[in-house]
Amino acid sequence: PSPVPTFNACDDNLFQTFFVEQTGKQENCLWLQGRPEYHGDLCRVDREAYDICEETCGKCKDFCEEDATASFGMDDGTIRNCLWLSLRSHFQDMLCLSDHPAWTLCPETCNNPVCEKDRLEVCDDDNSGVFYVDFLGKNENCNWLRNRPEFGGQLCVPEHDAFRLCRETCGACVDKCHDDEEAMITALGGVHSCEWLTLRPFLHTELCTIGSEAFEKCPETCNDPNCESKVVP
Repeated sequence: PSPVPTFNACDDNLFQTFFVEQTGKQENCLWLQGRPEYHGDLCRVDREAYDICEETCGKCKDFCEEDATASFGMDDGTIRNCLWLSLRSHFQDMLCLSDHPAWTLCPETCNNPVCEKDRLEVCDDDNSGVFYVDFLGKNENCNWLRNRPEFGGQLCVPEHDAFRLCRETCGACVDKCHDDEEAMITALGGVHSCEWLTLRPFLHTELCTIGSEAFEKCPETCNDPNCESKVVP
């Protein structure tokens, strides 16, 4: 059998857990995937879940999806699916081989390199995070800083939290993609702007599917892979 190639995938770590204050116990990425109402809090860049559940939290994005209805047979005659395989790392070593059906049926679980080409390291502000502003004596967010460029000289320095959270506003990276400020999208029974969607990362997975209205009108918020990003030296 052919060995599994290794590469830098954009995936949640389904075997690691993080503490959730609201439940008082450890939870995992599968738990977080099914509870978008917690994304705004737990998917901040300073939270443990942000690094453990990088795809759910939008730290990175790929466009490699698995067919929830697909299944494959085991040597003992049992039928399994990709979710079953994603939760059993020891079986991934046995089944994620290029000549096994799981390799093509479960590309994300098996880290098939077809997923890598669409991996996207985004240049965006983290609009769910906050940083402390000394001269105001309180926390502010990137939206606040974006509208007050006169404070960029003080706050957009590498040693300040604002530089880490507001990468695009602070010029730490650049991309060639921008949302249409005049565009409106229909969602949740109303009509909203791209900025409305930007401030609600827990809705991105649902609304930013390829070909959707939001994906076309809000390409930066939805991390369209055509939004090329690069770090500014």
